[in-house]
Amino acid sequence: MLESIFNTKKHGKIELLEGEKGKEIVLKLETTDKPFTLIKIGDTKKFQIEKLDNHYQCVTSPEKKTIFQGINENEDISLLLGSRVVLMRVGIE
Repeated sequence: MLESIFNTKKHGKIELLEGEKGKEIVLKLETTDKPFTLIKIGDTKKFQIEKLDNHYQCVTSPEKKTIFQGINENEDISLLLGSRVVLMRVGIE
């Protein structure tokens, strides 16, 4: 389960990465460099304040590119969440 969904063999804390500024949140475990979830949302700051509080470490990147545009090529993302979509890619070979 850890490898299939979270791209790691070890447990770890969830980190938030910034994708497209203000529109995307990417989740990964601290034990891997590979993300596992993309949250496509209209206002990431509001979502973080209201829903996530300060329970997660936010890692900002100087690269402010959209992850969503390359979602089909990114095999690491196993869960896509958004206001109009929830997709899960597990065990597809």
